[in-house]
Amino acid sequence: MPLDLTRSLAALFDTQLTWQDFVLEGVRLGDNAQAIPLDKIKGTTMEPFPAGVTSMTYQQGKAYYQLAGKQHEYLLADRINSVYQHDGWVHLTGGARFRIRNSRVVEFRLDEQLLAPLRTIPLTQIEHRFGQADKKVIWEEPVDALYTTTTFIYAARQLRITYEDDEQTINGVNIGASLNADY
Repeated sequence: MPLDLTRSLAALFDTQLTWQDFVLEGVRLGDNAQAIPLDKIKGTTMEPFPAGVTSMTYQQGKAYYQLAGKQHEYLLADRINSVYQHDGWVHLTGGARFRIRNSRVVEFRLDEQLLAPLRTIPLTQIEHRFGQADKKVIWEEPVDALYTTTTFIYAARQLRITYEDDEQTINGVNIGASLNADY
């Protein structure tokens, strides 16, 4: 029986569980994008621009694009449709995020309120809580090194935990595809 992370994050601490054991908002990795609860979607990212658009901006939860010298709102319904057809991310109220590729859910991200119970786990306790990481990647902001993150990678579980060293908080937990593509 899959464990819904929106109901209990404790399953993430069980090192025997992998990406196949998790659901988020009732959605599993590999599900069709249409399985995502449409009424909970509050935004999108990484969706392609409409044809002919050269730039897009986000203001107060809305997206706008420039076309022929005029600004147009990129309606949420159109952005969702674009993600479902051409890939990107959908963001739900509460902090669940889903990455879509080829009309399929390939990654989850826990963020915002959903991540709150995990956010304050200290850096020194991450492996104690989540298990021994297969790999740790430390990234420093290339210009002045004022911003540093430590990423804990659990390959078999397809789990990635990103810790913001400067803020001393976990800033995201990802499960799924980008683990293989980015690391």
